[in-house]
This record gives sequence, structure tokens and C-alpha cells, in this order.
Amino acid sequence: MIHTEVAEPTGTPMGAVTFVGFGPGDPGLITYAGSREVVQADLLVVDSPVMVEELASVGIEPLGEVVEAEADEVAQMVTAVAGGRSVVRLVEGDFFTEPRRADVLRRLLDEKRIRTHLIPGITTWDAALTYGAVVPTQVMAFCDASAGVPGDDSWPTSGTVVIRATDATIAEVVAKACEVYGRDTEGLELTRLGSTSQQTRLSTWAAIGAEPCGGSRFLLIGPGVGDSARSRVDWFGSKPLFDWSVLVPRTKDEVTELTDHLTRFGASTEVVATMSIEPPRTEQAMEKAVRGIVDGRFLWVLFTSQHAVRAIVERLAEYGLDSRALSGIHLAAVGRGTVDALARVGLTPDLVPSGGDTAHHLALEFPAYDELIDPMARVLVPTADVSVADLVQGLTNLGWEVDEVIAYRTVRAAPPPAEIREKLAGARQALRDLGSVNFMAPEEFAETKERFDFLSAQLADLQKAKDDLKRITEEIRAESTELFLATYNKIKKNFHNMFRRLFGGGRAELRLVDPQNVLSSGIDIFAQPPGKKLENIALLSGGEKTMTAVSLLFATYMVRPSPFCLLDEIDAALDEANVIRFVQTLREFAGVSQYIVITHNKKTVAGASTLLGVTMEESGVSKLITIKLESDGEGNIRLPDPEPFEEEDVEPEKDVYIPPRPPKRKKLQQGEQANKPQEQTAAAAEPQNREQTDQ
Repeated sequence: MIHTEVAEPTGTPMGAVTFVGFGPGDPGLITYAGSREVVQADLLVVDSPVMVEELASVGIEPLGEVVEAEADEVAQMVTAVAGGRSVVRLVEGDFFTEPRRADVLRRLLDEKRIRTHLIPGITTWDAALTYGAVVPTQVMAFCDASAGVPGDDSWPTSGTVVIRATDATIAEVVAKACEVYGRDTEGLELTRLGSTSQQTRLSTWAAIGAEPCGGSRFLLIGPGVGDSARSRVDWFGSKPLFDWSVLVPRTKDEVTELTDHLTRFGASTEVVATMSIEPPRTEQAMEKAVRGIVDGRFLWVLFTSQHAVRAIVERLAEYGLDSRALSGIHLAAVGRGTVDALARVGLTPDLVPSGGDTAHHLALEFPAYDELIDPMARVLVPTADVSVADLVQGLTNLGWEVDEVIAYRTVRAAPPPAEIREKLAGARQALRDLGSVNFMAPEEFAETKERFDFLSAQLADLQKAKDDLKRITEEIRAESTELFLATYNKIKKNFHNMFRRLFGGGRAELRLVDPQNVLSSGIDIFAQPPGKKLENIALLSGGEKTMTAVSLLFATYMVRPSPFCLLDEIDAALDEANVIRFVQTLREFAGVSQYIVITHNKKTVAGASTLLGVTMEESGVSKLITIKLESDGEGNIRLPDPEPFEEEDVEPEKDVYIPPRPPKRKKLQQGEQANKPQEQTAAAAEPQNREQTDQ
């Protein structure tokens, strides 16, 4: 606390002016020293009556006169001090951080007969940064642009920069900030400073300042303003009721714990006075009750509200008495609020109903009158102008004589301000928009949830079946591709070599039309007889097509022989040399498979072991003739020996895609759940493809 005193001439009354920092924003930020001065001041000068209401919300009630600051507040305070009154000037934030307050202080110091005291308050800078959960760096740079835009040399370029602006200067400040720091640079905007409704917005400089806030605001840039940094220390924004606006209906002068609890949980409260407490219309009844308390005419005093406690205490004070006048009288209280009101005047009730905080429960638990124990049967019940007939009747039934006296009246308060009425109308409209309450919702929810759980289980089963089918399909596709390629490459090699045997040279090829889709790909056949160029089979002559087809047939039989084969005039287009090669090859394969050849060629017949003929000796009657040509080994046409032949290697198909096999499923123990098989990446499958290609 800073004291500046100027000596007064002897005999001249002297007063003092004390400047008290208040808030800012949150009335709970006032210091203990400041609150003590506010309560004890003869005259409290404020900027607005709202300040007094905010003080009341935190339990601070000035005992002296409260006035608003006039245009010439210095003259106003000098006049009050000249009368020997102590004056408290309540200012928002800290006195020295508001430049406009400095002139007021200098003028007061010029008054030689004025004593001045300064009680520091929480600065707007500190409150804004704390409520905004800003984590500053070791270097903090402050720039005050509330009165105007500073010069170029006043704009810091390192550390965490804090800039204060107002609605009048925000446009110029943002324009200058965009010039200095860049339009796309992120900045933090703090508005409604140091209060439960403070807004913290992270945006770019180009987007900041578009909406007026009705007062000061802070703009921050640099380390400590990012969301990741602030989220770890956001002590206020993480409260469960943060950013809630709650309307609290109450009596005009009542300070409840509800607003304090709401504030502690982060809500912004708006108190709406629904009624006020006024004294009774006539004073005779209360005067009689107080005389009865002093004279000892009552054995019990029953308090049904904290307002009744206040009314009795205030009436005793008018007679120069205090709560000691109630000594020797049994006290009963309804509810915790009434108990607290008695405690504030040093009284403890003898009876508090345990069943509930109502007059009805008090009547149920109140003892019956016993003339042998109780010296008197009179009970005083100070109450509101609304009668508590149930309580009075209950006490009367217990044998007590009840004096019900009106201690105060409840009067409907004036309508709330237009802003509050608009909020209430909006809330009512929002409730209407929600529609009527469905009381069957719990039962419908239970039914819907049961069906949801059932369908979810079915969906899970279907998904598992789908995954299993997909896995099986992938396994079959991968294995089928591998088996096909293994067989295809063998046939491809055999086809080439068999073609060379039957044609006495040349070459033949099999090619996949779509190597990336092996199972659905077609196969092209290319042949090059000796002395010709490589062509598609469709361009060959009839005999060449036949010999190529026979080559492919025998190449297939070399891999997967068939137990039975029927050839219908396959040698019709062959010349003698090709027939001989065909028959020689056919006889080699006869040891593995059985061949039935329909032919008219003698050399083909000569190569057979059995001749089967069908004749018709009689009209309409067929007869089968069987002749074993090799039965005696005589008379058969002799075929030349096969020419020597060496097989050639054939390169397997290139650029073939083999689908990867899905990972093997883990054998589950009892109680374990199966995991979905992870898809194998193409990168993992690529080495397999190369390995298959190199085979």
C-alpha cells in the first residue's frame, strides 16, 4: 500500500481518498485489503452500479453511501473529503496501469488538504494472460496501442509479444500487425478480459478484429500462444461449465452459494431479481414481538427463513439490543440457509429438522408441550406475509400457543432489463423448439437399445463371415494362381519341344494376354515352322494348325495325362512325313493313355495295336470287328525309328502378378477374439512375384 500525506492546518477537518483496484472482470479478484476499504468507506465512488452488484455477488456489501463518478470526479471527491468523509474510488484493474487515471491522481495531489492511499489491484494484462492460459517465454514484450498505434520502433519482433487495443484502434493495430508480422501469421485474441466469459481465439492476423468486443482486448503473437501449449495449462477453459451463461433468479438482496458454485465451475452468472424483501406495512406487531422476547414471554422462536432472522436482528438493533436478547430462548431453524444466518449473528439453533428443509418437516419433529417440564407454552413464529398455516396448525395440535407475526413482505421486483428479457425469451423459444417431453422415452430407449445390441451382434457375425470369405477367396486366388503358373510354365516348355519334334525344328510359344490377371487372362499361341516366321496359329495352314494342336495336346498330356483320348481324323491334313512323326509320338504316349484314332491313313493304321471296325452285314444291323494288328508280329507296316531329339529350356512367363497370400490366422485360446487379417502390402508381395518369375 502506498501512502502520500500532506500536513493539514490545525483544526481543519481532514479526509482521505483511497483508490482500490477492482477485478478486472471477475469480482473475486479484488484483494482483501481492497475489500476491507470498500466496506468501511463513508462514500464509495464507482464507474457503474454494476460494480456494486458484482461486489455483492462475492459477499462484499458497502456500509456507506454509493454514488457514480461525475464528469469532474476530482471535485466530487474533494467535496466529500472536505466534510471529513473517507472516500474510496473503485477502479477496474490496477490504478497505475490505466493512463487516464493518472490525471485524476495528479489533481488530487495538488489539493494540499487531501490524503491519498493506493491499494493495488490485479492488472488487466495479468488477468487476461492468466485466464487465457498463455504460456509465455522468458522474454515478454508489451505494446500498448489502446490510445493509438505506436511507431515502427515500438513493435517487438522477438519473444511473446502482447499488444493491447480497443475497438477504436483495433483496425489500425491489425493492419500494422499484418505489416510487421505477416497476414498469415497466427495470433491469439483475448476479449472480455479476466472474467468467466473471457474469450480466447486463435486465428490469423488477417481474420482478427472483425467483431467489436465493447472494450479492451489483447493480441498475442510468438511462443506460448499455440493451442498445444495452452491446452496443457488451460485451467479455466477446462472447467465443466466453461462458456455457460446461467440466469440465477433470487431476491434482490440475497447472496446465495449457488452463484459462487457456478462461478467455481467456470460458468458466467447473470442474477435476476424476482422479488425484494420489504418491511411489514405496520410496525406494531413486530414491536410487540420484540418486547415479548425481551420480557421472556416466549419459550421458542421458530425461524422459517434467513430473512426472518435478519428482520428480528434488525428490530433488536433499533432498540439498542443484539442477539444476546435471545439468550435463554430455544431456537428452531428451517434449512441450512437459516442456520447460516443465525450463525452469522452468533446463534446456534436447538432444533433443525432432519427430514427436510420445510416448515412441514419442522412441525413433524417439533416436541409436544409438556406442562410438567415446559415453564410456558408460547411460541413466536416470525414469517413472511405468506402464512405458514400448516406449521401453526401443527404446533397448535402439539399443545403450543403460537404467535405468528409478519416480520417482512415479499414484493415482486421490477422487470429485469431488456437484455435479460431477450435472453429469457430466447431460452423459452429454445425450449419450445425442443418440443414436448416424451415420458415413454426410457422404455423406447430400452427397446431400441435391445434391438440395436441384437443387430450389432448380427452385424458382427456377418462381418466375421465376410472377412472369412474374403480371406478364403484370397487364399484360393493366390494358390490357384501359383498352381496355374507352375502348370502353365511346364506346358509352355513341353509345347515348344513337342512342336520341334513334330515339325523337325522351328519353335512355338504360349503367351498370356493379361499377365496381371492370370486367372482371367486368355492365351495366345504362336508357331514358327521351319523356314517360316513366327505367326499366330490363326495364320497357319491346315496341316500346320493340326500339328500345332497335336503338339499342344501332347505337351498337356506330359504334365496331366488323361486315361482316355479320342482323335477324329486328326491326320487328314498331314503329309506322309508328318503322319510318321505323329504316329511315332502317338505310340510313345500309348503307354500312359489309351488313344482311339478315327483315320483313313494306312500309316496311322499301321501304328495301331488294335483295329476296330463297324460294318453292316445285314440291313439295319451293325457289327463290330476287332483285329489285333500286332498279334503275330508279321505283315505290319514298319515305321522308321524316331529321329534323335534334344530338349531346349524355355524361359517362364515374365511380368506376372501373383496375389499375396493372407497371413495365417492365429489359433485362438478360449475367450480370445479374432483380429482382422491385415492386408499384405504390394511392396511385401513384390519379392514373391520376382521369385516366381525367376523360377
